[in-house]
Amino acid sequence: MITVRRATLDDFDVMAAAYTAAWREGFRHMFAADVFADDRFDAERREECRASTLQDHIDTYVAENESRVAGFVTASKRGRIVEVDDVWVHPHSWGCGAASALISRVEDDLRAVGGRMLTTWVPEDSPVGRRFFEKIGWRPTGNIELLAVYPQNPNRIFEYSRTLA
Repeated sequence: MITVRRATLDDFDVMAAAYTAAWREGFRHMFAADVFADDRFDAERREECRASTLQDHIDTYVAENESRVAGFVTASKRGRIVEVDDVWVHPHSWGCGAASALISRVEDDLRAVGGRMLTTWVPEDSPVGRRFFEKIGWRPTGNIELLAVYPQNPNRIFEYSRTLA
């Protein structure tokens, strides 16, 4: 059974491990092999995870499957709009329902404060990510930006949104 709770500092190491593993597995088709072979890859992912999770204006939740952290979500509130900044689930936990449970928690929090709109950005070359958001009722807005994490491997990202009932 999946449970979702607010993340604590004690969760950081396992969150960073899930982030790095999911990034490697989920994006390996998008970037050249040398990106993943670079000695700085894991340290860069860990720093990105730290920067995106340990801020006052960001809500961070973890999903646990059988008392183990399976993944996490970060969400930034801007008034009555929430942007899902990150949702990462360790590849060993893909398919267990953790991502859906995490997004549901963010949606429930937004409903509780009278909010209605959620947004996120999904890479064009992430068909799994795009299918996931479409399956749970999110739709592309038509907004497109360039993801230039590694300039030698640029990728477009599509904005998705969902209006809550």
